[in-house]
Amino acid sequence: MIVREADINITNACNLNCIHCAFSSGAKSKESLSLDVFKKLVDGLIPLGLEDMHLTGGEPTIHPHLEEMITYAVGKNVNVRLISNGYVLSEEKLIRFKNAGLKSIMISLDGLEKTHNMIRGKADAFERTVNTIKVAKKLGYNVRVNAVISKNNCKELKDLILFVASLNVDVFSFFLYSPTGRNAKDQLDVVVGALEWKALIKELRTQIKQSDIGNMQIAFEKGYYFIDDDNMDFASYKGRGGGCYYLHSICDYVIILANGDVYPCALLTDKSIPYGNINEKSIKDILKNRLNIGTYKGFENKSSECNTCNYWEKCKGGCKAFVYAHNEDWNKNDPRCVLGDDKKFIPLCPLHKENFFTGKESGYSELVVE
Repeated sequence: MIVREADINITNACNLNCIHCAFSSGAKSKESLSLDVFKKLVDGLIPLGLEDMHLTGGEPTIHPHLEEMITYAVGKNVNVRLISNGYVLSEEKLIRFKNAGLKSIMISLDGLEKTHNMIRGKADAFERTVNTIKVAKKLGYNVRVNAVISKNNCKELKDLILFVASLNVDVFSFFLYSPTGRNAKDQLDVVVGALEWKALIKELRTQIKQSDIGNMQIAFEKGYYFIDDDNMDFASYKGRGGGCYYLHSICDYVIILANGDVYPCALLTDKSIPYGNINEKSIKDILKNRLNIGTYKGFENKSSECNTCNYWEKCKGGCKAFVYAHNEDWNKNDPRCVLGDDKKFIPLCPLHKENFFTGKESGYSELVVE
């Protein structure tokens, strides 16, 4: 068992109220990992092969021991990235975190000013976040900006890419909105569909080639495999980005919530049961015992709709988070799938990413843009 990457939600408290928050974070949340529990977690993950750790939330900069957490993890030779909304990340904090060993930061920017402020729930969110990006670049951080794309903001994606490029950031990534957490049931209709997504990516490829974005790398969530595309080696994608079918047998990624619960995927944290809780057991024991959890074992079974599909060996049932969000029943087909012999596309794991320029694919952003 090799856990290559871990997302650690060190707090679920947040200073914003984003309409798409996967963890329903907010100002009233009291859930938080203690420094001692965090250290034990790091010590437990390293022997399992940990390479990359993302400190996130909620808003991690709210946590009173964030600087000490950075120092500890970096001191253990773990690659640490801070994931922040950038709203209250001052230059003074950024300097302290840099001195603690932090080199990489990801900041969320979901649109141009009006759109970003609407999504984030603050009239000054865009201004403050953009200022944080500029300061982080000035201080020498590797800066990645990320956007979550839905029907609320997809029409301004090109302009957002050009704006972010003007800030000289290192990487821009954009993810497809998946219905998880806050307002999930009420936002099923804002998910960008397969054909619309394909047309958007095709249009962007033409437009970006004609634009000057400097050396900025771009990664995006592929979303769908189209039958008329180049043949995709599905067998090589097992583990993160490979789909829910492999969650039971392959564990190369975990997310730990601020209450200590451990999950194999961020999109399942509001739908499924956790592997266990690090306040009660070691991460090693939790992951060892995960094989006894029937819910995840069941992800290997075909739904009745999938039984007659010729693409099962490639699709493997798609994303169970989407299945449950639409049906509250694990034993259905992925709602993004179009049944029948005239199938034009296959839904992929939402975490499957592609480099916009090179075509390199992986479940890990770091491997896509390295």
